[in-house]
Amino acid sequence: MADTAPTPSSQPAPPASPATPTDKTGGVVALLVVVMVLVLGVALGRWIDRQAQAALQAHLTQELDAASRRLRWAFDRYGNLLLGVRAWMHAQPDVDWRAARAYAGPLELAERFPALTGFAHIRRLPPDAVAPWQAAQAQRFGAAAQVRPMRPGGRPTPDHYVIDWIEPSGQDHLVGLELSSDPIRWAAMRQAVETGEVAVTAPLRLANTDRAEYGLLLVLPLYRGGWTPASVAQRWEALEGFVVLGVPALELAREAALNEVRYDWHWVDPEASRAAAASPPGQPLALDPPDALPGVVLLDADGHDPTSPVAALLDSGARAAALGEAILGQRRYQLVVRSTPALERQWHPVGAWVVGVGALPVALLAGWATLGVFRLRREQRERLALLQGDVQRLSLVARHTHNAIILTDRDGRVTWVNAACERITGYTADELIGQVPGRLLQCPQTDPQAVATLRAAVQAGRGCEVDILNRAKDGRDYWVNIELIPLRDEADRVTGFMAVEVDITERVRTQERLRAALAEAQALMDTINRHAIVSQAAPDGTIVDANAAFCAISGYTRDELIGAPHRIVNSGAHDAAFWHDFWDTITRGQPWRGEICNRAKDGTLYWVDSIVAPIFDAQGEIERYLSIRFDITPRKRAEAAQREAQQRLDNLLRATGAATWVLDPDTGDAETDARWWTMLGEAPLPRASVATWAERVHPDDLPAVQLALQALIEGVSETFEQTVRLRHRDGHWVWVRARARL
Repeated sequence: MADTAPTPSSQPAPPASPATPTDKTGGVVALLVVVMVLVLGVALGRWIDRQAQAALQAHLTQELDAASRRLRWAFDRYGNLLLGVRAWMHAQPDVDWRAARAYAGPLELAERFPALTGFAHIRRLPPDAVAPWQAAQAQRFGAAAQVRPMRPGGRPTPDHYVIDWIEPSGQDHLVGLELSSDPIRWAAMRQAVETGEVAVTAPLRLANTDRAEYGLLLVLPLYRGGWTPASVAQRWEALEGFVVLGVPALELAREAALNEVRYDWHWVDPEASRAAAASPPGQPLALDPPDALPGVVLLDADGHDPTSPVAALLDSGARAAALGEAILGQRRYQLVVRSTPALERQWHPVGAWVVGVGALPVALLAGWATLGVFRLRREQRERLALLQGDVQRLSLVARHTHNAIILTDRDGRVTWVNAACERITGYTADELIGQVPGRLLQCPQTDPQAVATLRAAVQAGRGCEVDILNRAKDGRDYWVNIELIPLRDEADRVTGFMAVEVDITERVRTQERLRAALAEAQALMDTINRHAIVSQAAPDGTIVDANAAFCAISGYTRDELIGAPHRIVNSGAHDAAFWHDFWDTITRGQPWRGEICNRAKDGTLYWVDSIVAPIFDAQGEIERYLSIRFDITPRKRAEAAQREAQQRLDNLLRATGAATWVLDPDTGDAETDARWWTMLGEAPLPRASVATWAERVHPDDLPAVQLALQALIEGVSETFEQTVRLRHRDGHWVWVRARARL
């Protein structure tokens, strides 16, 4: 601020003297100066105000971009959870609710995914599979679990898509709900099938929470074989179901830090139906009135009008607002952020008020000074313009940079900070000035070596550059890169320091996530190497790596395998078409899975369930092939033995002419062969039961047969053997000797 000069009223009145042309010229010039200073003050005040508003607008735009990235990151966390569940289910094709409960337990869902309401398996049931599925669920719950629509009146689909199991526990009452009956959920399910990617529904009410708020359902298809088919038709044909999870929209917004009180956030789905989104599960889907505008507001930070369109949100009383888009799960959303009074006070252009209020006294002072220094006005005006230009440019740099700037004295105490420093640290300038930054901002986790480097630089009066962890006023930890620059006077003495701090929090966290991902990948590969047969091959099929399990099962040493072609273990059991399909698949960059018969070094044959996946380099070219195999030789031998035993049994039955029947004691269903029906002179029925058999038994034989059969089912007897009379089609009785074992 300029030093104050004595006003004319404080000086003795000069003796009157006749006005001279110079005085008149000076008076006119002084008057013009007064008017010009007043006009300049008003204009400068308005300019400063516009600059502050532009800076606020730029800040909101930057914050909107950061919020969009945070929202995508939060959404991707839950999408990755779905991918992990799908990979687990592909690895264990026969998974049921018990395995799902055992899988979900160690995941610590409540701590790692606080917004999650649950994840579920949606099974695809053709019409003829509904009854067996309901019977299986009856064994689980002790009562029949009916397939029932989630949305009454919904358009039926050819197959049923029902909740097979849901985790965490306590939500089993939802098992059997048919998600495809809800148009909102079905639209996302179809999109997920046809793209093979995670899809998200329009806003809706989640079925597994009682909270009356909008939620999002993330959907991921499950394909037979474990990989995504190439065409849409193939994807529908290979579809086995879905894995889904529900997330309340407000909880997802909190994870993305869209609850900062200084900002008025709005998260909008512009294409969703408001009435449909508010329809509770179990009730018909409501429709918007004909004149209603589409769009659902998922987040309304100030709660002033959750039905306002986006245009009305931007054209509001806020000083600044910004609009952006975010694509989540193949769905487009709009993000709107508006300034709040608290944020506007932080960006309030105090300079405009000071210039406006001080314009009049400055104008009078300038006019009085003009009368006294009229002859020197040009030199002073040029000097003032030069100084003002330098100050203005420095002020613009300090005001508009996103980096924090701190000026300190020789002892390291703050003498000035810019607005970016206030924003990053959360402290106001008044709270920072006079403090030593390290004592106020450093936390127990701050690297002592970085602190020692800064302290040594201050004591020696030299510059340095370090990365350091600080803690903001609100308790938030953040990383900054500090470049410390000593300030020197004309005598080259250090008078203070300027610290330029760049927020590198996101970069540090990205590096930490990368390290964690690499560690997880290494742990996964170590696990696979311990429990599977693993090898890697060059694009021409030459083996470049093999683990101990490969050496053990093949009989070759690692030195014998490295550099050898993969046909070293070729057994010749597969034809040329098999290998053509194999190489055609992997050379097109697609994974291949199948069962292969190989030959060990000693000539013995062994079978492996193989997964071969191409690995690409940075240019997108295939660098090598990774093969993961599991020994299935015992299973193959057992299958062969079973086929031989079945063939022997079939030969025996054909030789003796005996008829056979199989009874399921749990369902009462019975299977009979054609010889049984021929014995009774009847055509085979497609389905039979105990009643079908009992109604053909002679009434005198039926009580004894029922008692003997019940004793077999209850374990009282190990065998069933009865001589009974069965009614022939033409009415006579056929004597039959029946034997059975449980």
